[in-house]
Amino acid sequence: IEEGSNEYIKWSEIVEVNAFSIRFFENAKQSGYEIITAQKIYKFDAESAGVYKLTNQLADNLPNWKLDSPFNNISTGIEKANLYKKD
Repeated sequence: IEEGSNEYIKWSEIVEVNAFSIRFFENAKQSGYEIITAQKIYKFDAESAGVYKLTNQLADNLPNWKLDSPFNNISTGIEKANLYKKD
């Protein structure tokens, strides 16, 4: 969601949540979360304002939340961990 946006996502619309980590250089990486709905993919940087509260809200409101999921290599420098997938 773009900074300053007032978009709202209903819990029932969320089909998947993933954590991601992208390595840019040897010591630099970006990490965050992606929330996937049937209509759109939303990405949040781990440093974004409110992401800690968002993570807690996701864990409280989505069944089968797996915060301890292992990261899997998607491609060189990109890793993802599936935290939630709608049944």
